[in-house]
This record gives sequence, structure tokens and C-alpha cells, in this order.
Amino acid sequence: PPIWTAFDGTWLAEAIDGNQQARQTSTFRRMRDRIFVAYLRYRLRAEWHRIEQVLERQGSTGAG
Repeated sequence: PPIWTAFDGTWLAEAIDGNQQARQTSTFRRMRDRIFVAYLRYRLRAEWHRIEQVLERQGSTGAG
């Protein structure tokens, strides 16, 4: 699709590597990220539950 023509895979790989490096070298960063993930799990649990329900319905009907 045309949207992927502006996608910079090199930049993304460098950004991921930089984030991983920061987590490896910083206890604060690891703690901050764990807290953020816990918050997201709490905040988005209802949405994930709805997604699971839709997928279960699709699986039982053979659709999807």
C-alpha cells in the first residue's frame, strides 16, 4: 500500500535498539517501563476483553 512508501525500516530498527540499550543500562528506565506496561494492562483490559469475545465468536462461526 502507498502508506508503506514513507516507512523507514532503518530508523525503526535504530529506535528499537536505542530503547533496548536504555533499558539494559538504566534501572530507572526498566522500572518506568514496567510501571507503564502495568498501567496499560489495567487501562486497556476492557478493550482486550471485547477483542477476545469477538475472536471467540468468529472462531465459533467459522468466520474470519
